[in-house]
Amino acid sequence: MPEKEAQSLRGENAGFVTRLVAFVIDIVIVAVAVIVINSLSTLILNFFNLDGILDGPSASDTTFTKIFRIIYYGTLLIIYLLLIVAYHPFFWMLAEGRTPGKKLMGIQVVSQNGQKLRLGQCLKRFVGYWFSALVLFLGYLSVLIDDDRRSWHDKLAKTSVSYNWEAGYNRSVVSNVKERQELRAKHQATQHDQIRENVLKKEP
Repeated sequence: MPEKEAQSLRGENAGFVTRLVAFVIDIVIVAVAVIVINSLSTLILNFFNLDGILDGPSASDTTFTKIFRIIYYGTLLIIYLLLIVAYHPFFWMLAEGRTPGKKLMGIQVVSQNGQKLRLGQCLKRFVGYWFSALVLFLGYLSVLIDDDRRSWHDKLAKTSVSYNWEAGYNRSVVSNVKERQELRAKHQATQHDQIRENVLKKEP
């Protein structure tokens, strides 16, 4: 049986795929919350027979109808904006950097200085989400090439995303990868030596 490597992943910076899956889970949660709020508001209007007020503006609209429509849609808009804007900073601050999606994937947002995440830091990171998406999502994709696996919004807010559970390396997988790397390096060295020998033979 393959043995488990004793070394833990806890504290190591999370990879792109893990972060992406966590982000998608959070988006789905927010989308479901919006659908639930919209459905509940519609049910309440139907219960009080007020759904006809929202059918659309018409010449017969009373002042009450116009004001009610403005208040209704304005309230929904405020709720949706608060949900979208506050979701990530709320969990980052109060749940130790773990949104529901990040918690499911075993990762968390941490401050580079090791201290607890501050409100300003969380808001800056959330704004950085949009900044990272501006140029073809390069700010997110930078996790693939950055040595510390940090995105643009991580660097802006001085944060990183790390594993926070006791996952571990599989010894057999790690050894197989190392063997392939060694074989590839030997093959390249052999090719280099052959090319060098051929060049030396051709010299007068």
